[in-house]
Amino acid sequence: MSSAGGRENRNAQHAKSPPVRPLALAEWIDGQPSQPVSALIPDEYDDHHARLRGFASADYYGAGLMPTDGPTVGFLWTFRHQLPVQCIGVMGRVDISIVYQLERGGCWHHLPGRPDWLCADDAPAWARGALYTASNPIHVGDETRLYFTGTIDRHGHCGHGIDYAQWVKTLKELRGFARIGLAKWTRDRIMGYRSYLSNRIILTPGTRRVEGLTLNAVTEPNGCLRAALTYENGEPIPGYGFDQCQPIAGDHLAAPLRWNNISRWPTVPENRSLHVRIELTNATLFAFDFAYAR
Repeated sequence: MSSAGGRENRNAQHAKSPPVRPLALAEWIDGQPSQPVSALIPDEYDDHHARLRGFASADYYGAGLMPTDGPTVGFLWTFRHQLPVQCIGVMGRVDISIVYQLERGGCWHHLPGRPDWLCADDAPAWARGALYTASNPIHVGDETRLYFTGTIDRHGHCGHGIDYAQWVKTLKELRGFARIGLAKWTRDRIMGYRSYLSNRIILTPGTRRVEGLTLNAVTEPNGCLRAALTYENGEPIPGYGFDQCQPIAGDHLAAPLRWNNISRWPTVPENRSLHVRIELTNATLFAFDFAYAR
């Protein structure tokens, strides 16, 4: 179990604790948790973004997680403090941003620029104070759904600056201070690799024997995806080149890669490694799934 750290954890980390190894994890063993590990710690860049939005500083309040067979996606609750801030921030807005971990135990990464994924300021009127996600999203058919709580007032505000009786009256008129909302998107499409022209990426399936590969992708009307199989040094595998690949075009959640007149994937010698080179032309690749021999 990885954890998000707040401002007080950040200061303690620098003052008392040795640096945490990137692969360190807290775990649940024999019904007991191990010592927690600070996996995500806010920094001055988060404070900078808070000030750009009219706040004083920022902390991480919590996170929802979406594990997959590969990366783990996190829905990070960024708590941006408004003045006055004493030893910790009490009042402020909570927005949601995306973080991700490429493999279990790996380092957590922010998206470039750390943009808000779901900003309370852009939410419906009932959720413009603070946002808190469920612990994890759920898959329903070809759709992913993430429930979240939205509050009318900011965190710690509770009618600050108005008469308490008036605040209670307002809550009754609004029928409470919080609602449950729903964010949804096409399954496995929360992030993608977009190529407007023509670009290539390499997928490496590891040492297990591969029997297939499906792609979750969308292309523009004049776009497509193709693939070629090579060894680790770039040496092409005959019959599995870009020109022999059947192009993938359109909107597909699980489009299989195929090569003309070949129904099976090649057998790779034990001393060699397989690389799949994906060519994207005006296309977006969201996810991929290798099928391995049993």
